[in-house]
Amino acid sequence: MSHDRIELGVFTFAQDRGAVPGARRWVMDRLANRDGQMLTADAMDNVELCAGEVIANAVVHGGDGKITVTLYVLGTPAVRVEVRDTGSQEGRTPVQRDVPLTATNGRGLGIVGALASRWGRHIEPATGHTVVWFEVDGPPDPPGAR
Repeated sequence: MSHDRIELGVFTFAQDRGAVPGARRWVMDRLANRDGQMLTADAMDNVELCAGEVIANAVVHGGDGKITVTLYVLGTPAVRVEVRDTGSQEGRTPVQRDVPLTATNGRGLGIVGALASRWGRHIEPATGHTVVWFEVDGPPDPPGAR
């Protein structure tokens, strides 16, 4: 897998539930403005759903402060979205939970796990900030394209 990555932009916003749709829209607008069609329509839908879930989780669980979304295009081809918040009050790393079918919350990382090609999370040691990221793969290059 190639580790080439190009940053498409950084979007920082206040930790406010009302900001989630705008942050998700920012991700999708940045991808739509790329030259060429890098992802299939299904993959774009997966990016949109995963971005909404990860951004919403940061707003709900991310401590107090700003949230930063960073968007990358990877050379594989794939898209990577990183969402950074100021960290939970408990200092815990986000985890995927098993929830009953009747639960009204707690499904976010399960959705990301099902739709993203890869995802992960970590706490930045120097700042205590939480970073949750996911990648969605595009179609492979045809033979001889690189």
